[in-house]
Amino acid sequence: DDGNTDDYTLGTDTRMIIQSDGNVGIGTLDLTQKLEVAGTASISGQILMSDGSAATPVISFQNNPDTGLYLSTSTVIGVSVAGALKWQIAHNYITGNVSRSVFLRRGAGSNTTPSYVFGGDANTGMYSDTADKLQFATGGVERLTLLSNGNIGIGDTSPEEELTVTGNILASTSGDVDITLRSSSAIGDEGKFIIRSASSNDRLDILNNTTELMTIASTGFVGIGTTAPDELLHLYAIKPTI
Repeated sequence: DDGNTDDYTLGTDTRMIIQSDGNVGIGTLDLTQKLEVAGTASISGQILMSDGSAATPVISFQNNPDTGLYLSTSTVIGVSVAGALKWQIAHNYITGNVSRSVFLRRGAGSNTTPSYVFGGDANTGMYSDTADKLQFATGGVERLTLLSNGNIGIGDTSPEEELTVTGNILASTSGDVDITLRSSSAIGDEGKFIIRSASSNDRLDILNNTTELMTIASTGFVGIGTTAPDELLHLYAIKPTI
């Protein structure tokens, strides 16, 4: 004790020190804060702190005092990095504070309040309101449903096939547009049935493998055995029989 500092020793070692400025050290003599503990501390009960702010979080790091945790509002914990709020944690959601960040909401969610959304768009995202079912919504409307059996519904909430679409389908490309139907055991062109929109000739073709079977021209003429029908129904064969 030098008159300005109280030392508490055990044997020859100083265990605790109280300086004249009120700083208290346990296991350390080099004090810069009101309470410094060198070693592991065990506390029973509450630790009460001020709310803090993004710039001065109440729980921070020695070399990064503006990075840590603070009380953003009465029910929300804020996570700040370099003095700026990055995440907010509440009892029922977690959200980021950057553009298009993820918002995680506790619970199954619904089409109007998905559990997993992006940024401030609260009614667009992913949710699961039933076990073994995954749903996607945009603008508060369910758009796509994935069932546990692998069936996918677009515009259909209870798809009965691997892909069920309720509504129109648009297929477009710079060339011909094909819809190909093939058996699961087919190899190459085997077992392949094609419906083709031949853009260069303004016609619809139906093919079996690579053989054209029927053509519907832009005039409405139908050709069987010919791709250039010149009558309402045009049949062509090398040895025609009826």
